[in-house]
Formats: sequence, C-alpha cells, structure tokens
Amino acid sequence: MLYLLIILLFGIFPAAVFLWLARNVIHWKTFFVAEAFIFIVAVISDYIGIQAEVWTYGTGKILGIGLFGIPLEDYIFFLLIPAWVIGCYEFLKSNSG
Repeated sequence: MLYLLIILLFGIFPAAVFLWLARNVIHWKTFFVAEAFIFIVAVISDYIGIQAEVWTYGTGKILGIGLFGIPLEDYIFFLLIPAWVIGCYEFLKSNSG
C-alpha cells in the first residue's frame, strides 16, 4: 500500500499538472504512441528483473494485485511517470523562448 501512495503522490499530481499546462502543445497521438512503447518496454524489463530477483517487493508494501508477477503499482508507475516527463518536457519546450 505504501508503494501505491508514493506513486500517486509523486506521479498523479505532477503528471496532471504538466499535462494540463502543456495540453495545447502536446501532439496527443504521438504522446499515446510514446506511452505505449515505454509501457511495453518497462513491463518486459520489470518482468525480467523480478524473475531474476534483481528486486523484490516487501510484504505489506504493495496491494498484492498484479499480472505476470508484476504488482499493479508498477503498471501505474509505467503510465504516470512517462506522462509526467513528457508533459514537463513539452511545457518547458513551449516556454523556452
């Protein structure tokens, strides 16, 4: 549960703010293609890392819901953080002169 709270606090808020600020300059089709590509690569790398026991998740720190051994929180992370970064980049690019 703690992992989800951290992701929501540091993912949803900045992603929402920057996507809203950059809403008029983001090419949305490209945005969703980039999100999908990043998501697929992240899921594959996370799956490999979990299977190789590169990282583990502590009991009680996650919801316990997942797919292919990957916690739900990671899927949320894989969607929110790239959105945050793309929104931030587009906003800063459009306001840099």
